[in-house]
Amino acid sequence: MTGSADSIQTYREMLKLDPRSRVFALLAEELCVACEWELVVEVCRQGLLYHPDHLRSRVLLGWALMEMGEAEQSERILLEAVEDIRKNTVIFKLLSEFAIFSGNPVSAAEYARIYEAFETPGAASPPPPEPGPSAQKEASDWDDFKAEAIDVLQGPDLDTVGPETPPKKGIEDILAQLSQRIEGRLAQATAPAVILSEEDRNFLKQELAAALSAD
Repeated sequence: MTGSADSIQTYREMLKLDPRSRVFALLAEELCVACEWELVVEVCRQGLLYHPDHLRSRVLLGWALMEMGEAEQSERILLEAVEDIRKNTVIFKLLSEFAIFSGNPVSAAEYARIYEAFETPGAASPPPPEPGPSAQKEASDWDDFKAEAIDVLQGPDLDTVGPETPPKKGIEDILAQLSQRIEGRLAQATAPAVILSEEDRNFLKQELAAALSAD
């Protein structure tokens, strides 16, 4: 408790020197630890005059108001904070993709779960997914997915094209359609869907070019 009191005093001195300092949020956190809810509200409101978009201090303010019994104010502030988070939830999708590329399926699934929870307002949070497949199985899934893409997206063979059958698409059209399929997999999957890297796109392009030139 002494450490917390020392930190509170230090942050107070810093704010006296610079009332616009973002250290107010650190002071508010220490006051929350000390359960000084009225002081938390005072510090947060003062700091938010200079930094109205400071997300952490708005959450601390909502917490303090809740502890003080100001449920209506607390809910309004916290819902506004959640809405701001929701506007930037793509970060969880990106982190999920990075985790897949780095071979960390557990983190990828967790980031994807957070992303889906924010993208589905009011829906119950899904249970944590099972750990992802091993690196060997993931490589096999890649091969299957690429083979499927080449087979399905290339279109029918020339000898099966009838008067009502559309001609085969060009390579760029095939890649564009492939991208749409991947976006659809991302939107529907509970766990992160497979995402094509630049290397995979080049691989598919070469394979499709070879397949089309062979006709």
